[in-house]
Amino acid sequence: MIKRLWDVTLTVRDFKRAVDFYERVLGLQKKYEFQDYAGFDCGGGG
Repeated sequence: MIKRLWDVTLTVRDFKRAVDFYERVLGLQKKYEFQDYAGFDCGGGG
């Protein structure tokens, strides 16, 4: 049984578009962003 999920990494073709999607469409809060990497709060996982 999975007790905790720490992170999931996705590779995308258009980074800026993906960040916009996660913020505006999914409504996730961005925790940090670097040149080609961003992290979002997904409400925990256990």
